Amino acid sequence: MPKLMRTLVLTGARSVQRHARGRWRVAHGARIAMAMLCAGCAVDAVAPANGGRVVFLSLVPVAITLESGDTTRLVAAPRDSVGNIVPVRAAVSWRSDDSLVARVDSTGLVLAVGAGETRIAARVAGVEGRATIRVVHPEVRSSYSEVSAGGAHTCALTTYGSVMCWGLNTEGQLGNGSFASADRPVTVSGEVRAVALGTGTRHTCVAVQDGVPLCWGWNSVQQLGQSFMDKRSALPQPAAMGGRFTIMGGGSGHTCALRQDGAVLCWGSDAVGQIGGDGGSGVVRVVAGGHAFVDLAVGWVHNCAVDTDGEAWCWGWNGFGQLGPRAPLHECAANVPCAETPVSVSAMARFRTVAAGFGFSCAIDVSGAAWCWGSNAEGSLGAGPHDDSASPVRVAGGHRFNEIDAGRAHTCAVTDTGQVWCWGANESGQLGDLTRTPSPTPVLVPPGAAPARAVSAGAAHTCAVLADASIRCWGHTADGRLGPFTD
Repeated sequence: MPKLMRTLVLTGARSVQRHARGRWRVAHGARIAMAMLCAGCAVDAVAPANGGRVVFLSLVPVAITLESGDTTRLVAAPRDSVGNIVPVRAAVSWRSDDSLVARVDSTGLVLAVGAGETRIAARVAGVEGRATIRVVHPEVRSSYSEVSAGGAHTCALTTYGSVMCWGLNTEGQLGNGSFASADRPVTVSGEVRAVALGTGTRHTCVAVQDGVPLCWGWNSVQQLGQSFMDKRSALPQPAAMGGRFTIMGGGSGHTCALRQDGAVLCWGSDAVGQIGGDGGSGVVRVVAGGHAFVDLAVGWVHNCAVDTDGEAWCWGWNGFGQLGPRAPLHECAANVPCAETPVSVSAMARFRTVAAGFGFSCAIDVSGAAWCWGSNAEGSLGAGPHDDSASPVRVAGGHRFNEIDAGRAHTCAVTDTGQVWCWGANESGQLGDLTRTPSPTPVLVPPGAAPARAVSAGAAHTCAVLADASIRCWGHTADGRLGPFTD
């Protein structure tokens, strides 16, 4: 295997799960959103020490939603007319417009008291800054619409639109302003109102109701949608495009989103054609072909989508035939086979939804049967002992599925009765069958508290949203990626 491909095997990612609902229970207490913008800004002065003048006072986060009993610390950053931080010497004064909703102490620590909305004001040098605090009932915040398992972290979207993340955070992929990993959900900073969510290996992106998508985490090849001097961001950053998006997905070094009009936009690394064009890395690109897609799956270094006619299309790296039998095997980058524009998988089947792993792809057809193609390492095709196959092969067992998602080397799917079946790699227990033995055919995950609505497969862990609005996770336990959602 070429050196590039060996590297890709070790640095893969995972993306999308959608149309799910669920919820988790929050333990009241501190949930600190630490901003990294202004170390030492807890004190200031009427006369700036460097002779600069304070023109405005920025608060981080500028808006956040909390539950009653939660706390968050606001950081005040005095700035000059061009946005530079101005060192100051006197204490910042803090006040709340409505102490029945939220209180604030002299250090900027906010305590959520009761449901409602208020503004927290900070003042220094005659200049005032404000942040919006919304406090909601626990049952509102803990109702989930989506969950996405990434490389070693997990994020979930609430029905209220806020985003919670947990797990590894070395690159800021939890989005709460810090780089500390968390084994319990933390709130993504800012007043994020998301409608779709996708996690990559070490980054996360969300689509908002009407506007620019937000991304955070690792940005080595502009997978966050723009470039900055630092290669990572622990706070949400706007990507360089707007529009209404319905599905988001993250890969190893790229991101794709399905726009409401059926177009797919991708950005980040294009080393093996994974952003659907012949431009350089970091360029936001509408995937070629003029297709109107209804579903999208973002794999480690390839993507697949389903159009309005039920035809599946894939593009990117094709080292194991994961793009289907019609994909070219020419060398497009770094002497590896790939397709830089979408290629039709098969004219023999019509699909409803699709999934993309590392070297394989899967889809559910209109009858509910699951099909997979590409690498069969550790049984990832689900068809029993089988060679790698560029042509789709039927997943064993005769099950009828509604939802499907692929991880690095395993796949899980949900039946119409809420059963979860998984197959493929299982070294960390990601199949959920209480063993660590890989399986080339689907194995049943023991039922949880309620039937599942949807499932998301990460690198070596899996999470599901259940019908009773809870979240359940299993597999690799390191870095807190399962959160408190294990049985």
